[in-house]
Amino acid sequence: MVHREGDTVLLHGDITLAAAQQFAAATAEPGVRLVRLRSPGGDVGAALDIGERMVAQGMDVEVVGPCFSSCANYLFIAGRRKVIRPGAVVGWHGNVRHLLLLQQQGEAPVSHGALPGARALAERERRFFTALGVDESVCWIGKMPPYRVFNLYFLPVEAMARFGIHGISAPADYAQLDTGFMRSWRGRELVLLDLDAAPALDSAERWYR
Repeated sequence: MVHREGDTVLLHGDITLAAAQQFAAATAEPGVRLVRLRSPGGDVGAALDIGERMVAQGMDVEVVGPCFSSCANYLFIAGRRKVIRPGAVVGWHGNVRHLLLLQQQGEAPVSHGALPGARALAERERRFFTALGVDESVCWIGKMPPYRVFNLYFLPVEAMARFGIHGISAPADYAQLDTGFMRSWRGRELVLLDLDAAPALDSAERWYR
């Protein structure tokens, strides 16, 4: 759902091509300053369309619930100023560049027919992250050795800054977020990623190669 209320656009739910079109329509008239996010992610191209428009218009973001996958990769980082409300969280689990890296290693087969489109999206991602001064490995670092997070991971504010993501306001106890809600949310798991300590690989269900 995309809905404009004054100088704020609400973006709740899956990011789809229709949502990107709705966002473009909602922001066609000037005056939007804030995008309020609650999304599990969605289509990469649609999310890049939205993120690029946010950057071009200098919008801020406010995360009011889960902001995962494409929401984290392209919408959260697009905000000039970024607010994470109590109970909300920004979580990553990869991007197209990560998928291509896995494909090169033989770990994530991508069909021959899909490769050109994936490579074009990865190049678009690269330009997007470069323009923002963000290290795109933030999207997949938790999936790689020595961490190997099975599903989703989130980062403390100071860790996000190490990847060039700045202008963040979050609760003081953000890193202590209770992630129990994930047990009933699409069957996924969310873990805090400590960049300075590799996790113990003690469960094939929790970590994977």
